[in-house]
Amino acid sequence: MIQTCWEHINRNYSFLNYLQLFEIDGHFVLELVARNGSNFWMNFNGTTGIWRK
Repeated sequence: MIQTCWEHINRNYSFLNYLQLFEIDGHFVLELVARNGSNFWMNFNGTTGIWRK
């Protein structure tokens, strides 16, 4: 499984965009660090996941 980070192309468009980016990125950082530290399964966040056999 491969999961990559996504980039926000319009982060400086408005204050609302900035707040949404801050909320989404903050949530992913907390969730992924907590799951990894607790040895829980990782989950796909968005459409950037690739499975290869």
